[in-house]
Amino acid sequence: MAGFEANFSSPVTSASAAFPYLAALSDDEAADRFFLEDLKLAGRELGGTLYSRKAFAKLAFRAAAALRTHGARPGDRTAHYFTDNRLEDICFRLGAALVGTVPVTINWQSDDVQRAASKVRRTRATLALVD
Repeated sequence: MAGFEANFSSPVTSASAAFPYLAALSDDEAADRFFLEDLKLAGRELGGTLYSRKAFAKLAFRAAAALRTHGARPGDRTAHYFTDNRLEDICFRLGAALVGTVPVTINWQSDDVQRAASKVRRTRATLALVD
């Protein structure tokens, strides 16, 4: 992929479920343009950080590397529990697709402890991500 440097063995193959996403993120003409904004509310001030496609892809690659470092392998289920709508959540969801794992999402607003435990147990999640 043009424009991306990775400092780890890439988990991506042409057969990866994430390949269509990577094609969209690696569009050379759009790589450095605004892609998404991570907004934070601090008191009464709303501020944010802008991310280009290239910057977001780098975050997703780092998330994929972290998953692999902690033993995630293609086909594994990984529980994702983030306590708010967070940038890390979408980075790790794409990271999971890059590795080939299946994210088991736990909804911070509606899943109580019993439901969260049930999701982890029923899917046999091998790794849990918690912020």
